[in-house]
Amino acid sequence: MMELNKSQPHSVSGKLAKEFMKNPITPFLIGLILILGFLVLLVIPREENPQIIVSGGVVIVPMPGVDAKKIKKVIVEPLEKKIKEVKGVENIVSIAKDNIGIINVSYYMGTNKESANLKLYDIVMQNLDILPKGAMMPLIKPLDIDNDIPIMTIALFPLNSALAHTATYEKAREIQRLIGGITNVSKVTIKGGSKAQYNIFVDLKKLSAYHISLAQVTSALESLSTNSPEISNTTQNGSQQVLFGVHNAIEEEKDIQNIIIAKYNHSPIYLKDIATVERGIDIQNKKMAEITFRNGLGAWHSVVPQVTIEISKAGGTNAVFLTDDIKKFMTANKEKLELEGMGYRITRDDGERANDSVNELIFHIILATFFITLLVWVVLGWKEALIVTSTIPLVLALSLIVIYSCGMTLNRITLFGFLLTMGLLVDAGIIVIENIHRHLHGNAASIEDVCLSAIDEVGLPTNIATIAIIFTTLPALLIGKMMGEFTAPIPKMMAIVLLLSLLVAYTIVPYLAKKYMKK
Repeated sequence: MMELNKSQPHSVSGKLAKEFMKNPITPFLIGLILILGFLVLLVIPREENPQIIVSGGVVIVPMPGVDAKKIKKVIVEPLEKKIKEVKGVENIVSIAKDNIGIINVSYYMGTNKESANLKLYDIVMQNLDILPKGAMMPLIKPLDIDNDIPIMTIALFPLNSALAHTATYEKAREIQRLIGGITNVSKVTIKGGSKAQYNIFVDLKKLSAYHISLAQVTSALESLSTNSPEISNTTQNGSQQVLFGVHNAIEEEKDIQNIIIAKYNHSPIYLKDIATVERGIDIQNKKMAEITFRNGLGAWHSVVPQVTIEISKAGGTNAVFLTDDIKKFMTANKEKLELEGMGYRITRDDGERANDSVNELIFHIILATFFITLLVWVVLGWKEALIVTSTIPLVLALSLIVIYSCGMTLNRITLFGFLLTMGLLVDAGIIVIENIHRHLHGNAASIEDVCLSAIDEVGLPTNIATIAIIFTTLPALLIGKMMGEFTAPIPKMMAIVLLLSLLVAYTIVPYLAKKYMKK
């Protein structure tokens, strides 16, 4: 049996063991690692999905009064040719609709978002001259998949069917503004509901009689609205429908009816001369949402309509903390909402699901630790079992510290990486403690020499085996595009956990073996 002098370990593992076995700072490090790991577990961002860096942008060019076929020819196709010149653009998907052209641009994975968005803005602004007369200033909107995906959705609905159609939407707008002020909320959007607006029905025959174009009507209305009116080219009974939002200076129909559109035979032509103005809701919105839930007696109860408030978080934010803040806000305003005839239900809560996933992982780790302890106890002894068991919280604590310092989050993919390595993170510790246990029988050397000899003996093959396992997972990093970004945390987590388990096996395990094991 090989016996080595404790001062002359041959391998790196033996040298590490020698440094930590007699170092008085080792027990302090054990306590520090456990405390820091626990603190990191409390503060590390938890979320449902990993943060995926997907860059892209949307170019929106309105041109009121123009049909989709012409929009495609004079706006979409010329801009597409120019945008294709931008380096880093992978795909372009365009939509030509009546009155508006939309160009969706996606960049290659890994492209710097800020740089790519700036290039897209520059190329569009530099080519404004190719846009036809009548086209409005392009709107360039960057996309951020991490900030755009909601982590919480709240369904707001009227408790009283007598409430106006627009009451739910208006209340949702108020809640949207208040939730937007909560720290780490990046975006709050509203889906569904009926908006209040003035509907203008233009008589095309009167337009022709006064020699007025629809573009002149649009131009006269633009000065009163931050958004261009939505104009439908479908005519019915010789009328044209123009949908125009309610804004600050407009209090009643006559404020719009008395807008001067043009001049005919030295007389002003008012909007009321060529159109009918009605105050109502956004009749162009054909969508309606309905919420169905059980009442206190267990029976199904439906409420119509429903407005959904979608809330997204800033990147790197703990979804659990943020959703808790939003829940507290909604609970504090619940009584006020009910007095106004409104109720709400939280229909999506990624923070709760992320928290449940982490808690479930901790439960399974405790369960796995129990069975590992029981197995090692039966085979080697209770002291060996406790030493092996102690490596599990140490490795997990170190792993949490490393991923937190690297800016990673706890999500279902990183948790899956943890679960994959649960059976492997004790391998190195078991190999080391088993070899020390074997060397203790019939060996006259001191416990310190025995530990160094045992670790020196198995250090190299244990290193090779661990590195081989890590290399089998690394090809997953070569998966490209969005799937590669989504699954990348798995091999990273496995590599981190396995390397740290190796480190603990060569530093903490020999210290505990020297302190508690006997011949």
